[in-house]
Amino acid sequence: MRTIRIQTPPNLAHRPVVSFDDEAFNSLIWQKGYKVLLEEARQCPCRSRESGSPLSTCQNCRGFGFLFINPIETRAIISEIRKEPRYEEWSEESRGTIQATFMNANRLAEYDRVTFLEAVSKRSEALRVRSSGEERKLFVFLTYYPTRIIDVFYFQSPSSSLAQLSAENYKIDTNPYVLLLDFKPPLNWNYTVTVTYNCRPQYHVIDLPKETRVSNHTTRLGRVEDIQLPVHAVLRKAHMVLGIDDFEGGTQMIDNSYK
Repeated sequence: MRTIRIQTPPNLAHRPVVSFDDEAFNSLIWQKGYKVLLEEARQCPCRSRESGSPLSTCQNCRGFGFLFINPIETRAIISEIRKEPRYEEWSEESRGTIQATFMNANRLAEYDRVTFLEAVSKRSEALRVRSSGEERKLFVFLTYYPTRIIDVFYFQSPSSSLAQLSAENYKIDTNPYVLLLDFKPPLNWNYTVTVTYNCRPQYHVIDLPKETRVSNHTTRLGRVEDIQLPVHAVLRKAHMVLGIDDFEGGTQMIDNSYK
């Protein structure tokens, strides 16, 4: 082992001591922060040895290659939620990106998922219709956690208006990301529906510019102790991080949470 030298400290005699108050930070986040659901991300080991791609039939990660476990309800301060995007050479930077500060108890890693529990947004997406079971029941996977289905349309022909399903023709499954469909498809149907729905905003951690924020303070007994300060993270909307899945494993999802 190499000998490690210790830097000579400056002369601290008669110097005032300034300490961060970690409990004051945590109190601010808890009192003024958004109520969110934080889930830990894990890479799924279902990846093919030949291609390195996740299995499209894996019910652990739904073909994304990532699964989300150990949900905990906590709070976070959100900033720059209305930040203007910057465009460079036909690409858009910072689109769908916000910044968040969590309490020091919430240790974060890249791809961790954050769901806003009290906010509601609106999304419309064209989705591929799948079928499962012996009865070949039709369903689609929604990208976000739905709170209300607004309408569902499917394509008939280039010269006809879109056909709208009635509320009796669809319902949210016990797996809330699954929308079950119950209608007779037309001939030569393209197996695509457009679903517009209200949902819980959902983001993934894409960067931790202040992953480690450690300071120290002096206790009442005069001892100097290390303290962990709140963690600052950059988040991006879920569909812009993992994209749309290509899952072929039915409607079921396996929960691997252990705490």
